[in-house]
Amino acid sequence: MCNRYVLASSVRAIEKELLADFNAPFSPFYNAHPGEYYPVVLSEDAKKIQFLRWGLIPYWSKWGNINYNYNAFVSDLVKHFAYRLPIRKKRCLVPANCYYCWIRASTGKTPHVVYIKDQRIFTMAGVYDSWRDKNSNRLIFSFSIIAGYSNKRIAKFSPVMPVIIPPSRREKYLRESIQLQEVMRMLKPLESDQFNLYPVSKKICNLTINSKEQVMPVGERLYREFTYQPKVYQDY
Repeated sequence: MCNRYVLASSVRAIEKELLADFNAPFSPFYNAHPGEYYPVVLSEDAKKIQFLRWGLIPYWSKWGNINYNYNAFVSDLVKHFAYRLPIRKKRCLVPANCYYCWIRASTGKTPHVVYIKDQRIFTMAGVYDSWRDKNSNRLIFSFSIIAGYSNKRIAKFSPVMPVIIPPSRREKYLRESIQLQEVMRMLKPLESDQFNLYPVSKKICNLTINSKEQVMPVGERLYREFTYQPKVYQDY
């Protein structure tokens, strides 16, 4: 699952990566959590980066409850009433630099950063919906991050991870005319040895803290990384 993530790149870098422009000012964040507004790209307008509330509120909801809809599991998308329409017509991409997962150990659960070495900014699959608050008559747009079983590399530490949509499939995922079967085929774990993890401070559990210090490692990476020096060729 994914209940915390980070997006701290510059506006220019994010817009270049997503081929879209922000529709409102953006500030980096290091501790995204459900209930707040974060940037996403919607299928209805893929040229804009808009801010939606994390925690999907179905259009038919009476109370506007978001407590359990921050992740939409792949296995629930077609049968769950909250996601049956969004997965067909209202898909979105959620940009991130990394996300947090908690790994069980003898000393308890330890938060870890999960990142992709060759992708400074990656996109998580999502769905969204709009709900009208009857008290204020306000229309609230909200989203959920799609989660599924982890790939082989991450599964050693966490059974579930967000679904990553690679750059080559982003346009197709957002295309409104695409058939449901094609969408579901894209919601498989991204197999890559570029994924890695490292432990961070438990201060991440404090939702009031939003600091770069939260992504600083407090231990070694779980997979070893190598830096190769290019060969130097001489002309004879």
